[in-house]
Amino acid sequence: MSLRRSTSKSLTLTPKLKSTITYNYLQFLNNTIMKKLFKTLAVVLLTSATAFASVTDDKMAIKEIDTFAIGMYKLKNTSKIRLMLDKFRSSAVSVILLDESGNILHRDFITKKQMDYSKTFDLSRLTDGTYTFVIESGTEKETRDVVIETKEPVPTDSRKLTIE
Repeated sequence: MSLRRSTSKSLTLTPKLKSTITYNYLQFLNNTIMKKLFKTLAVVLLTSATAFASVTDDKMAIKEIDTFAIGMYKLKNTSKIRLMLDKFRSSAVSVILLDESGNILHRDFITKKQMDYSKTFDLSRLTDGTYTFVIESGTEKETRDVVIETKEPVPTDSRKLTIE
């Protein structure tokens, strides 16, 4: 049996086919680049938004340290505060609530195995003053102050109602 070598013909492209291939290739590149650019921008925006968040009335505050990230916010129309914590390393973390005198009102320990923590603190029974949440793990320590103050009711003039 003999083997014949086939002669290869070169592929000739018509101008229309060339333009179609070029257009499709450019469109593919454009879509790929745009998707990567969009994803990169989304990650950058989300990262910067969480890095620059600050505590204001009912808004969440996020602060990251090497070992853990803290989120804390006031529940709307209540005297409750929500504290959330995500750990990046398996290390023990303690959460302590102190009054102005430094007395411990509440203490929680988060084990090495537990990687997240979330708790709602009801502060309605506490008297007016400044309270401090202390979150610490090893050498890292983060504190958050919470101020409780009761506003005095403003007296209003009594209204008079008459029917004619």
